[in-house]
Amino acid sequence: AGSAKSSKRGRVQSATSNLSEQDNKTISDLKEKVSELEKKISTMEDLVDDDTKVEHKESMIGDMFNFVNLRKRVDGCEESLQSHAKLIDGLRKEIKDLNSYKFYLD
Repeated sequence: AGSAKSSKRGRVQSATSNLSEQDNKTISDLKEKVSELEKKISTMEDLVDDDTKVEHKESMIGDMFNFVNLRKRVDGCEESLQSHAKLIDGLRKEIKDLNSYKFYLD
């Protein structure tokens, strides 16, 4: 494992030596910016205590659970509306048929 890391470092060093000075500066700047962002994120995470983080995660889980339940209820309502619409369409057709028979009987 140690020789694999050292050979990887050798490839990285040889790859970076093939880059222009501007490219190396850009990579160095990006590394510095990433490091600064990691520090900021760490500082922000330290501002919120663990209990609040747990409460937030539990709240998110509860919200997801409620969303899933609501989605199931909406799906059930949609199926019910479709079956009622079919029933109403069937009744309309029967009423129309009855009216046409009534016309012939009169």
